[in-house]
Formats: sequence, C-alpha cells, structure tokens
Amino acid sequence: FFLDGSRESFQYTVFTILEYAKFSGLNMNFEKTKIIWFGSGDAPENIYMNDIKFDWNPRTFEILGIEFNWNLRNLTDTNIEKKIDPIKNIIKQWSYRDITPIGKITIIKSLLLSKLIHILSSLPNPSDLMIKRFKKLFFNFLWNNGPDKVSRNTLYQGKYQGGLQMVDITSFIKALKITWIRKIINSNGKWKGIVPKLQEAILTTKVVGSSFLDKTNEEIVLNTFWREVLNDYNEFYKIVHNIDLHPFGK
Repeated sequence: FFLDGSRESFQYTVFTILEYAKFSGLNMNFEKTKIIWFGSGDAPENIYMNDIKFDWNPRTFEILGIEFNWNLRNLTDTNIEKKIDPIKNIIKQWSYRDITPIGKITIIKSLLLSKLIHILSSLPNPSDLMIKRFKKLFFNFLWNNGPDKVSRNTLYQGKYQGGLQMVDITSFIKALKITWIRKIINSNGKWKGIVPKLQEAILTTKVVGSSFLDKTNEEIVLNTFWREVLNDYNEFYKIVHNIDLHPFGK
C-alpha cells in the first residue's frame, strides 16, 4: 500500500485489512509487515499504532526480487552488487574447463546475464562504473584474464561480419528497456495508467517521427526509468528509419 503518511490514512488502512480478515480468514502478519518512509531526506521517526509490532523503518525491504531502501538511491547498483558473487562463482566453475571463446560467449549470455535481466529491465540503468565492472568480468573470463585477442568492436559483430556475436552490455540494457514499448502498446492492463503521457508520446512518434521526442522527452516524464525507455526507443527509431534493413526496401 502507498499511503500519504498521515496517521489517519495509516490507521484506516490497517482497520480495513483487519475487518477484511474477519470474513476471509486471511490475517495480516504484523511482524513481517514493513513500514517505510519515502521521499524525504531523512526518514521521519513517527510511529503509529504502537500497540502493534510492525517493522518500522527497516534499512531495506524486498518486493518481487528487488531490494529497496528508503531513499531510493543507487537501487540498481545495490541490487546488481548482490549478483556479482554468484556470477563469479559460475565463472570459476566454468574456468576449469577448456572451452572455446564461442562456448564462453554462450555461457555469458545464458548463465551470467540471465541473473541480471530482471534488475536491468525493471530499474533505471546501472552506473557507468558498474557497467565497466561487468565488461571487465566477462572479458577476463573470455580471454582467461589475459589481453583481448580480438578487438571488441569486431567481437560484437555477427559471424558474417567476422565477429562472434559477443553481447554488448550497453546495447543489451537498451534492448531490455525498449521491450517496455511493446508492452505498453499491446497490453490492456490498468498499469498503463501510471504512464499516460508515455503512451501518447509513442503514438505521436509513430506519426510525426523521432524529432518529437528530441524536443519533449524530459517534459513527458520526470521518472528516470521511463525517460530512459523513451531515450532508447528514440535511438532505436532513428536507426530503423535511417537504414534499409531489407534488400528490396520492404
């Protein structure tokens, strides 16, 4: 529940849940219920309904596999940090085997990046420093902690261009963000109501082109995550509409 922070709102919500429990048999586990303040420089010390043992102002809490903190800062890097050791353990296990670069790239795509997809597609982009850490981690695994044997720009290319289709993490993150455009267009869910201007922007772009987003992106959404979605969609739109992807122009 997202409340306005007032005592009245909090009490009414709790009483409603308790009343619901009388008829449904679904009781609230107070000790596992976390109450946390958002949007202020310092978490207020206000505690309502002292007779009930809620978990007030925990440092962190987890919802749907994402760990949050009260100030909402560095959420992405904080959540990715928890995945680094498991990824290193997988790398260690596979490093004992004699695997070709193609085999290692397959491991990176299927076993390593899979641990990050939920975070990268649900939260704002990680910091540049975090992206560099993962690039170093993956390329050290690929070349046995030695220097690159093939330039990275070549390595990212497809096989017909002389590359090995190594994943470019930056492009990978952008691709995950762009999938939200498809979800917004195809979904009939009420969740889209939280981003009404985003829907309008997508439809307008399809009609007038990406120049619309160039001028209005920051005015459309203030939320960092959705602004990144629009930025990446804008970049993708320009690439698609400036390159003839089919030999017959279809």
